[in-house]
Amino acid sequence: MISSVRKYGLWGGAAACILILATSSTIDWQALQAAAAGGEPEFTTRDVVLGILRYPLIIVTIILGVRALRRERAPRGISFGEAFKAGAIISAIAAGFVMLAHIIYYSAVAPESLDIMYSMGVATGELQDGELRWFFHPLVHSLFYFFETFVLGLFVSLISGLLFRGRTNAKPATPATT
Repeated sequence: MISSVRKYGLWGGAAACILILATSSTIDWQALQAAAAGGEPEFTTRDVVLGILRYPLIIVTIILGVRALRRERAPRGISFGEAFKAGAIISAIAAGFVMLAHIIYYSAVAPESLDIMYSMGVATGELQDGELRWFFHPLVHSLFYFFETFVLGLFVSLISGLLFRGRTNAKPATPATT
């Protein structure tokens, strides 16, 4: 169980990391800040699509990982608990990668981005000056993305556990009678 679960967790997490860093590196934070001074800032469609694409990717990874575990355990199949546990582990690994990608991004790639997001919130009137400043710390912001991804993964694990529980269609080989 550990090898296939780990493999799918690493695949989903690495793919989400690549999407996060690829999307985030194309965002022009200075232009967004200038746009926020005059109204509502706009992200490009490409950035939005690539940013959201990590969620279906992680969902598919969890489902495929639980299905692979079920096939490994054929003909016995897996119980709901085993399927849920496998999905939760895949989700935790992927969420850890998502958090790591955001820490790398906010610390190394664009350290000014959280300050710009905060000033955009103040400029548009969504935040008062000094309000929720703690949320714009890189570690806190990254933890938010960890829990967001992990809770989504737990929900998908619950559904996967219900879908893939029980016996598979494969029947054990019976000895030939003579």
